[in-house]
Amino acid sequence: FAFLETEPVFMCQLNPPSLDWTYSTYEQKLDKEYCGNVYNCEIDWSAKTSLKNLISQLDFYCAPLWQLGGIGFVFLVGIVVGCSTLTKLGDFYGRRPVFMLGYAMNFVCIVGLIFSHNVWIDFVILFCLGLSIAARYYVGYTYNVEMCPKAQQVWVSTF
Repeated sequence: FAFLETEPVFMCQLNPPSLDWTYSTYEQKLDKEYCGNVYNCEIDWSAKTSLKNLISQLDFYCAPLWQLGGIGFVFLVGIVVGCSTLTKLGDFYGRRPVFMLGYAMNFVCIVGLIFSHNVWIDFVILFCLGLSIAARYYVGYTYNVEMCPKAQQVWVSTF
């Protein structure tokens, strides 16, 4: 999520009639000038930290911080809900169907994130992505360990 939430570098013209431009750095953030239309500002796309990510896709440059924090929050809530529900479904219906469901959900969620430009739809997609992570990692790990008893014997015999 670090790349999905990386803020861009702003370039603001402090004296609009002249050609003087100043760039934002980690010490000096110019996002207030950009959002407040105080100066003529634009995003410096040539900078290494200016990425085409969820901030640019959802126009989060001037959004409240709770929306930016909500990206990681709903993803982690999806993992917690997935750990408490999907792992039990793996015991009930078998690990392979839940594991494959996790892969299918992951694919659909990634494609949905690419094409979505609505923050509320992205929150739902990120929640489902957290569910798919739980199905893939936690159910998948148990499934893979159970499918390879010879590796279990080798691992146990080394200790």
